[in-house]
Amino acid sequence: MLNNSDAATLKEKELLALLVAERTLELQNELTERKRIEQELREKEFQYRNIADSGMAIIWTSGTDALCNYFNEPWLKFTGRTLEQELGNGWAEGVHPDDFDYCLKVYLEAFGKQEPFKMEYRLRHASGEYRWVLDMGAPNYNSSGEFIGYIGHCLDITNQKKIEEVLRENEEKYRLLYASMDQGLALHEIILDEDAKPVDFVFLDVNDSYTKLFGLTREMCIGKRIKEVMPKLEQYWIDIFGKVALTGEPNYYENFLETTQKYYSTYAYCTKKINLLFWLTILQSEN
Repeated sequence: MLNNSDAATLKEKELLALLVAERTLELQNELTERKRIEQELREKEFQYRNIADSGMAIIWTSGTDALCNYFNEPWLKFTGRTLEQELGNGWAEGVHPDDFDYCLKVYLEAFGKQEPFKMEYRLRHASGEYRWVLDMGAPNYNSSGEFIGYIGHCLDITNQKKIEEVLRENEEKYRLLYASMDQGLALHEIILDEDAKPVDFVFLDVNDSYTKLFGLTREMCIGKRIKEVMPKLEQYWIDIFGKVALTGEPNYYENFLETTQKYYSTYAYCTKKINLLFWLTILQSEN
């Protein structure tokens, strides 16, 4: 038979065993929860990498030291290099020598200010050719709001660059032709009232022959409304121009201009209907 002292000791042991069992269960639950969270994080990271690797964008990240610590599969396929080769400053080996200083300057200045950046440069493709990329980077933060580096993505814009080059070449040819023509040419933008009725138009460009026909200068025309330049302009001119701009249908006509007291044979057509732009071509002027 237990005495009071033995009974108290037994109760203490039973209580201690119960506390140990409860704490063990808590630790097991904490461990299970931690494993669940870790599994979820691994799964999210796996899903993120799948998303990053399945798109067309070439993605990179860097740490707080400004050195790159990740490139996705599309980047590696684009450059034809391994992840180990690209990490740190390795990726910069593929930047065109003429673009390197500019590229580094933009990146480091933005990094120092922790600001987004956007830049275009040539990056060596796996084929050996240099292709134009648009690189857009932004500061990267963790869930606590701490700065952890940068994340960015690049798009291959080589085809767009080629188109721009062709357009620039064509524009230069157009400019030479435009400036040398004997006929007066002007580019206008129609101004509509609240009822979509043409009430005026703005000069966007004129050639030398146009200014000579009317005794004007480019400075007197560009950016000005026709009613500012020619206050006595008859409404039928605006109506004719407006119809061409709104319908997109070209029109040839002859009419009298009170400002110069002359008749003009004119051909007008719309070059970009959505913006209500059109050319006014003065073919000849008669006394």
